Amino acid sequence: MAWLVAGAQHVAARAQDKPQPVRPGERQPELDASRMATPEKGRGAQKPKGPSAPPEGQHVRLVLRITEAGDSEVVGVAQLPGRAVLSEVGTGDFVVEVVSDGSTIAAQAIPDPFERRSFAGPEGSPIQGHHVERAKTATVTIRVPDMTLGTPGLERLSVRFYNVRPGTPISKIDASEMRRLREENRLERRFEIPASRLAPQIRERARAPKIE
Repeated sequence: MAWLVAGAQHVAARAQDKPQPVRPGERQPELDASRMATPEKGRGAQKPKGPSAPPEGQHVRLVLRITEAGDSEVVGVAQLPGRAVLSEVGTGDFVVEVVSDGSTIAAQAIPDPFERRSFAGPEGSPIQGHHVERAKTATVTIRVPDMTLGTPGLERLSVRFYNVRPGTPISKIDASEMRRLREENRLERRFEIPASRLAPQIRERARAPKIE
């Protein structure tokens, strides 16, 4: 008999779990509107979001206007938070090298900044075909890693510009690659902005930024 009683209790429990239909004339149970308006919140006090960590390191950004004859002008100087992001991918045969105390601290291989390409205009235009021209001036942006405007090494900074002679294409550019290119005599120096000319312009632009 005990198993009959247990079976009956199990059937009754399952019947209670099923939703009961509302018979005609009966009303559904009323809902608690206050609980619907303000649902239960999680337990425990919420911790305020802490301040984000400041970027690590600093660097200096220089914007230079240069000519093929070697004339140069610093047109922009900025001290920026965070480490300088220097791409090691070689995208051209024009190399910019940043030197301090005789050591390479940054290098970048870029397309020739003096080269200007134009394409054919619309039908009837006097410009037809693909043209390559040489610009008189070019603007180059340089990032100097791990320096601020107050770093003594900035006073000894110089910038060198090279053309890379024909040979194996440059896949990357950094200090070790610069040494290899020198050993293979593949660097043809175009011109250099020495520290004696660069440092005074950096100081001047840092005090009074030029408005273009």
